[in-house]
Amino acid sequence: MKKTVYLPLLLASTLFASDPVTIDSLFKSQNGLRSITTLSFVSSGSSNTYAIYPELMTQNEGRVWMDTKSVVLNQAFLYGLSKNFDFLASGSGSSNRREYVDFSGYKHDDITGFDSLWLGGIYSFDSIGDFKPQLTAQMSAYQKKRYLEETKNVSAKSFLIKGSLKNYSDPVVSTFSLGTVINAKNTIGGHDIEDGNQIFFGLDLSIILSPKVSLDIGLDQRYQMESKTDGAKVSNSKSIPTMSLGATYVLTPKSSLSISGSAGGSSDAPDSIFSLSLWQKF
Repeated sequence: MKKTVYLPLLLASTLFASDPVTIDSLFKSQNGLRSITTLSFVSSGSSNTYAIYPELMTQNEGRVWMDTKSVVLNQAFLYGLSKNFDFLASGSGSSNRREYVDFSGYKHDDITGFDSLWLGGIYSFDSIGDFKPQLTAQMSAYQKKRYLEETKNVSAKSFLIKGSLKNYSDPVVSTFSLGTVINAKNTIGGHDIEDGNQIFFGLDLSIILSPKVSLDIGLDQRYQMESKTDGAKVSNSKSIPTMSLGATYVLTPKSSLSISGSAGGSSDAPDSIFSLSLWQKF
């Protein structure tokens, strides 16, 4: 999430999700079905609203809010089709309270529903010494977009490409990632809405404390281009830095539990994101 947002990071989970945190498991190929269930609590502390999957991004809803508080449930499934390739499907739903003030005082809008479905894949290249490269590509098969009082369901309007490089140096597993999210124009209620594309990079560290416990640290930076409505700029480009701290505990040989908290480093980033994830291998 912000990557946190997702706990150390979804990409890392494709390597050893639900495996005991041991040296032998870090670069082991996965087979069969795995799932990652993540519950996140987001407080914006600003006029921004956010999507947190597959990357943390602001959204142009045509309204200015005092604060937005969200509970987001994301369910991801990974299936190993071959030694090097995983199919990835992820769906998200949320409950949001968006707060504002008008002439009659404090008010809020509440909205709950299914937000998105993303499909894609992860290709894991052969290890190069102590390094493991990966490439992730995803497409939005479904998104619910909002602008003012209008709602529209769209597909194939957002795309993510991300490369990562993982390294093990006892007792630290480090992952550097670099990628982009491309958002196409949407027409909602007669208006042409552009959320702005994004580039991002991050460094995630998992410090292995024991065969069952790791400490997870994430540093992420995102740059999102300006938002536009009907071709006119309505917000400047945004810098969205975040830092996350959490831990992963192995419950059984086939399941692990992660907890993570994230804080924003600028006025464009959310005040806080708290996430709880269950990794399961079937």
